[in-house]
Amino acid sequence: MSATENVIEFLRGSETMTVTLSSGRFMGLIKKLAKRFPDQVEIIHDKDESGYFLAHLPVSFLTFRGSLQLTEEQRAAKREALK
Repeated sequence: MSATENVIEFLRGSETMTVTLSSGRFMGLIKKLAKRFPDQVEIIHDKDESGYFLAHLPVSFLTFRGSLQLTEEQRAAKREALK
């Protein structure tokens, strides 16, 4: 596996997905999920000299979110709302 490869795989209709990661950011996220949901998230292989991390977790945990593209006025309104 290359040093920058991150793979998410699951079959349509399955409840579990397999993630193979080399990105520390995503590994940290999966490790946090494993602590929070130990009965649902299983770390199969933690990163070592091989350079990869493998885990099984529910497909329902998979989400994609785009970043918000806010105007300066919208940002100011959100800052005011948080005060």
